[in-house]
Parts: sequence; structure tokens; C-alpha cells
Amino acid sequence: MKVIVDIFSKHLAMKRLFGVKIYKYPRNLEDVLNMWEICGFNAVYVSYQMDNIAEFISELKRLGITIFLIFPVFQDPDELKKEPSLYSRMKDGREAKEDWVEFACPSNEVFLQRKGLLLERLVETLDIDVISFDFIRYFVFWEVIHPNTSPEDLPETCYCERCRRRFNSAFPNSQLDTPDWAQFKCDTITSGVQYLTKIAKRVKPSIRVSLHTLPWKQSDFNGGIKRIAGQDFTALGKYADFLSPMIYHHMIYKKPEWIPSLLNDIKSVYHGAILPSLQVNHSYRNEELSPNEFEQAIDECLRVPIAGIIFWNNDALLTNKEKQEIVRRKIHEI
Repeated sequence: MKVIVDIFSKHLAMKRLFGVKIYKYPRNLEDVLNMWEICGFNAVYVSYQMDNIAEFISELKRLGITIFLIFPVFQDPDELKKEPSLYSRMKDGREAKEDWVEFACPSNEVFLQRKGLLLERLVETLDIDVISFDFIRYFVFWEVIHPNTSPEDLPETCYCERCRRRFNSAFPNSQLDTPDWAQFKCDTITSGVQYLTKIAKRVKPSIRVSLHTLPWKQSDFNGGIKRIAGQDFTALGKYADFLSPMIYHHMIYKKPEWIPSLLNDIKSVYHGAILPSLQVNHSYRNEELSPNEFEQAIDECLRVPIAGIIFWNNDALLTNKEKQEIVRRKIHEI
């Protein structure tokens, strides 16, 4: 294990961050750490819901790995099952849910305060470097949306009575589904990020903030990044040290050559560090993500000045030696 510690220490000098997202405590921790050492990883995104998370983080900190704690915000099926009144609402009043995606209303102060209390406990008890807010947006199951989908066919939320009242108060001379409505949604998400960031930094002033963002350009789906998701990268940049776009190009039927255009689109409105996440295996479609396409996606990412690359996810990479070798070679070429 000392050899692993020494090699990980060398990677700390790297200016860029490379690593994986991991959601479950690995059955064989040493196999996972060996893979990370071989690949050259120096960062990891860890789900706060992982079993034995304190033990796991302690081991990673001993190795000098930068810890990003994944903290889902408005996606919370367990809490919504206990209290359905917290659901975000469609125009027709239906609950905002599709498959596994179930969202709370982003303007619900009670829900956000509960999240704040949980966040406070986690930052107090876990030795993390970065808090990574996931699902910090309005409801949309973006993973299954084809790029040719009409903007009018995307779900829009939240139309609960509280959101309507707050919108009317903020924009008394305006109407729903106007640019002011999109601005209201962006303001609500930005305010939530500000609130949670303040809590995290009060507990640990040195903590940094990462935000998971959708792989949509500013013009996609008629401005859907703001109009549907409520993610205004310029406004969010006041509180985020990293934006981490989920560039799962294969999932959303894009070619690797599209990746730089998305990253440059983000850079046009956000001037902080961008730490994109790339998918390792196919998901939500039957066609395989070939090793050649995977390698090309890495190359396309690295054509743009970025803070590094995070791979989604650890299990997918652990079971694919060929893609591990691609990652190792690319990182060590830098």
C-alpha cells in the first residue's frame, strides 16, 4: 500500500484533476485503488449515501486524493414519498416525476432548509475538499431526450401555487411562460446555490463548490438550459468553483466532435474552472460506446482548456481493461 501512497502523492503536483464518480463502497478497495493509481487519478466524486463513507474518505485522504462529495438537491424520491406535497408540479398539476427522476419544488423553503441541515452535518463530519451539488435545477429527465426533440415537448415546471405567487410578486406586470418566467426560475436555482454554499462555507471556509450541469448549449431547445432547467451559468459562477457538465455525448446521440462546441459555449458565459464528466459505457441506448469513440471523446475534451476530466463511473471503468488503458495513456501523455 505504501507504493500506492507514494505514486498518488506524485499526482498531486498535476495541475488538472482526473478521476471517477463512485456511488457504492467497493467490494475490493485495493483493486479499485490499484486501478486509480495505474490510470493516474487524483480526484474522486463520492456519493454521500455510500455505506462506510467516512472510512472510505479517510483512506482516500491518506492517499492525497481530492474529494468531491456528491450532494443531490432537488432529486429526492425518499423524501417525496414521505411528503408528496413537496413535489414540483407540471402545468396540469401532475407531480414532476418520470422513471427514477422525482423532483421537489425548488422554491420550497422547508425542503431547502432540510437539505441545508443535512449538508451542514456532512461537511462537519466528513473530510471533503469540494461539495458537488447535483440535481440543482428544475425537473427534466434529460438523459432520454433526443437532440431532435421539439422544445415544446419538454416538460416545464414548477407551476405550484407557491411558485405562481412568488413569480407574481417578483414580476407583477408579467405572465407565466415569458422570458421573465425563465428569469424567475434561474433566480430561484441561483438563490438555492447561494443558500447551500453559505452553509457549507460557514462550517468549512476552505471548501470549494462544484455544480453538475446539463449538456445543453445556450441555444438548445429554445434556450432550455435557462427556460427548462433554470441554470444560468453566469449567475451561478458567482458561487461555483467548478461547473461539471455531464457530457454523456453517446447517451444523447451526439458525436465526440460536438464536445468542444459545448465546452466553448459554457466558457462564453462562465469564466471559472470547467471539470467535465465523460461516460465510459453506453447507457439509455442499445448501441455500444466503442473504445475508439471513448478515446476520441477524451481527445475532444482536451482540445479545450479545462480543469480535468471525471469519468462516469467507477464500476464501468473497473470492468473494462481496454478503456482503463486508454485513460492511463491519455493522462500520462499530458
